[in-house]
Amino acid sequence: MRVAFCVLALLGVSAPAVAKDAVNAQGAAKERKVCRNAEQSTGSIMAKRVCRTKDDWAALDAAHAAETERFKMNENVRNGSASGAPRGQ
Repeated sequence: MRVAFCVLALLGVSAPAVAKDAVNAQGAAKERKVCRNAEQSTGSIMAKRVCRTKDDWAALDAAHAAETERFKMNENVRNGSASGAPRGQ
């Protein structure tokens, strides 16, 4: 009787864990990684590969675009161009 109870108790505890692993495996299959060569300024002739999900790359690209735009605006302010056009045009 004790053995049956222990077996049933173990099955009850492990069943949700197995189900959760199956859901995680399906989620991982949906989140395919996209790899890109990372830019390196110095130090190696071998390209470094960076792998992220498509959503992660989109967020990173948007952040880089925003940072580039902010840099351009700051550069225009420093050069005295309020319109955003390069000075002298």
